[in-house]
Amino acid sequence: MKELHTDPHGGTLADIMASSRPASDFPPPNGAPPGKANGAAPGTKPAPDFAALLTACRVSPTGLESPPVVFSIERDGKNYPFAMAGAIVGIIGKAKSRKTGLAKCLAAAPFAESPVLGCIKSHLPPYAAVLYFDTEQGGYWSQTTLQSILRLAEKPFEQPPATLHYFDIRKLSPDDRRALISYAVANTPNIGAVIVDGARDLVDSINDEKEATDFFTWVFSLPGNERFATVLALHQNKSEFDSSPRGHIGTELLNKGEAVVSVTRDKQDKRFSIVRAEYCRGEDFPQFAFTVDEHNTPTLAEDFEPGGEREGDKLTRPNTDPSNFELETHKEVLRNIKSRGGSLKYADLHGAIRAEFEAMGIKFGRQKAEHYLKWYEKQRFVSKPEKGWQWTITV
Repeated sequence: MKELHTDPHGGTLADIMASSRPASDFPPPNGAPPGKANGAAPGTKPAPDFAALLTACRVSPTGLESPPVVFSIERDGKNYPFAMAGAIVGIIGKAKSRKTGLAKCLAAAPFAESPVLGCIKSHLPPYAAVLYFDTEQGGYWSQTTLQSILRLAEKPFEQPPATLHYFDIRKLSPDDRRALISYAVANTPNIGAVIVDGARDLVDSINDEKEATDFFTWVFSLPGNERFATVLALHQNKSEFDSSPRGHIGTELLNKGEAVVSVTRDKQDKRFSIVRAEYCRGEDFPQFAFTVDEHNTPTLAEDFEPGGEREGDKLTRPNTDPSNFELETHKEVLRNIKSRGGSLKYADLHGAIRAEFEAMGIKFGRQKAEHYLKWYEKQRFVSKPEKGWQWTITV
């Protein structure tokens, strides 16, 4: 596949950043003394070659081909691509909803002779490698997961595919996990898919906005990223009123992911897990369901008919009445607003309330935010100004 971003000399965007000249190599502006070019002192971090960066980032209306499809779903005689090379795909679900079950199917698909579960198809060449990083299970359970992948691909345990690489990294720190993944990606040829079962464990805090941004910058900067799909499994919020993926990292997954797929236990019969296309840049595939056998290996539920309270193929929107959230959640929101200082005028305050909840993946409009403010006043979390316009946060 062609490089998606190149400079006139054939380097990738990462190459340009890595090979940027030291600041001292740039002509000093307006007769400034040597070593002060671009405001940098000698020995400081090299400055990027912005001219080359602009060239690399420029978008042309012609010349680029559509990236190769990595995974697709085949249903009712139609093919639904949902993972392209260079893209991020999210698998989300509540605890024990069988997110790992779907991840197993994706890992097995490149090595299977026919679509896994009769519908999950790989478009990778036979020599493509799959890297699977397990951050949650470890030990015996990692081994049984690998065995399930081999069962789905119909490959013997004694002779697994040479290009299927499963790693148990549960014992490592988040920093070491990311470093090891970067090393593995850089040193494995012909990667077609990288699967991280437990993306939350690659960061220290899922609620740190900067860390979430930095995490996805790291994912997109993995060596050769444009040649493989990255699959990230992440928990949904625990509340039954909110099906969004957890924290700032979950919000960024929704923003950056090419597709986000949910796995949900059926409310009427918990033997079955339902797979739905929640957010896709392409066409949504029809939902399907699977169960597991005595080896915890997924099998398609061919005649399954969904029950429960959920209608259609989309996530239920969270019930955003303030009484549906813990009081401590509201206090934390207000403390965050208070700690940043700034204006606490009425319009600014309810705008800040909206922003705080949106950062948690919970969106609502201005009228709902005004309702929250009135509710906070009744709870004595805030008080109206006796004079002027500034409200007071009392928690």
